[in-house]
Amino acid sequence: ARPPPASRRSAPAKMLRNIDRCEALIFTTSSAVDQPTSRLRRGVSRLLAEASDDGALVALLEPPGSPEHEPLPGAVTWPTNAAEPTVAELTSLRESMHIAAPAGFAGAPGAAWGREPV
Repeated sequence: ARPPPASRRSAPAKMLRNIDRCEALIFTTSSAVDQPTSRLRRGVSRLLAEASDDGALVALLEPPGSPEHEPLPGAVTWPTNAAEPTVAELTSLRESMHIAAPAGFAGAPGAAWGREPV
């Protein structure tokens, strides 16, 4: 006879977490700014502070005609030609941002050292 399900259980599962350091944080105007008030959305200031503490690069993609808004401290404003950035615009932004000394990846020695700038 089969044992009841409860007796077949082993120890409770545990989650293995791999927490990598944030190297870049890129916002769109609509994700960072509340349109009616032109103020930063809830949580954006906390993310900016965490990025600053980690030394992460921060950028704001801003389409033409964006309304005046509260600035994102420490963020590079990157103009786009339309509301949705093109692959070329994102590539240009990525190539302009450079991480001087990226943190290595624990699972692969030296993996972070041979990559392109983020």
